[in-house]
Amino acid sequence: MSPTPARYLQKITKMSSPHWKDLFSTLLQKNLDAGYKDALNFSFATLPAPGSIYPRVRTCVFRGFAFEPHGENNGAKGSSLLTFTTDSTMKKAEELMGRDEKGELNNTFEACFWFADSGDQFRFAGRAWVLGTKSFPQQGVFNEQAERLLKTYTHGISGNVEDAWQVERQRIWEGQKPMMRRTFCSPHPGSPMTKEKSEQLHAMPMLPVMPEDAKGRVTAKDDDGKETEEYTGTKEDVEEALKRFCIVVLEIDEVDRVLLSPPPGGRWRWKKMGSNEWDEQEVCP
Repeated sequence: MSPTPARYLQKITKMSSPHWKDLFSTLLQKNLDAGYKDALNFSFATLPAPGSIYPRVRTCVFRGFAFEPHGENNGAKGSSLLTFTTDSTMKKAEELMGRDEKGELNNTFEACFWFADSGDQFRFAGRAWVLGTKSFPQQGVFNEQAERLLKTYTHGISGNVEDAWQVERQRIWEGQKPMMRRTFCSPHPGSPMTKEKSEQLHAMPMLPVMPEDAKGRVTAKDDDGKETEEYTGTKEDVEEALKRFCIVVLEIDEVDRVLLSPPPGGRWRWKKMGSNEWDEQEVCP
């Protein structure tokens, strides 16, 4: 009997960048390059909130891995922590960082990506942590984990732990489009609609990155030389948006990749064994 091919054997790998991250990043970029912008969207499922019997699932937008290399992130070399954004006034932030009657956090999740061009599905399971400002009611929960997350998943970060995370939050804020930034100073999501709130929603400004860049109503010329008026909001608008802007940091414990085409497809699973070790196994699709 011939020996089992090496590619079918269970493997335990120890690396700063897990194999699944490199594979996921490569396939994501391949799908984006092919014009499938929806590859950034994923379903985010969580357990029922305390007092509810219904689980929650939402469509979210992937904002990259925490501490991706850039000019001012203090030497960061990336991490395997997935991120997306949320508003501190949304139920999602409260539910993820809330505790049940036993004092246990309710922050376990499963996230599912579908890459239509390559025929790949990635499912991630783990724990979610919400990073906000000092005024965010549940910020203390994140602060309890901040140093552990930084030491376990990043390399090249030095200095104050809280400052490092706030610099990262600011980096992701600066990467948002003005239309996205403005949603963080809108009426609180889920609150009852009123005439005043409806008018506010229709008049929402295209927010700049920093409060000092808000100039109110400004006049500019379009490509045809025609004057147009743009509302960039007020300093208070940007300050409110920055205050409400949160990053959800996804700490991954398990990964499941299914390749659906071409037949017969394939399937691979990764399970975290330690702070820097992953058990990788090929299984039947």
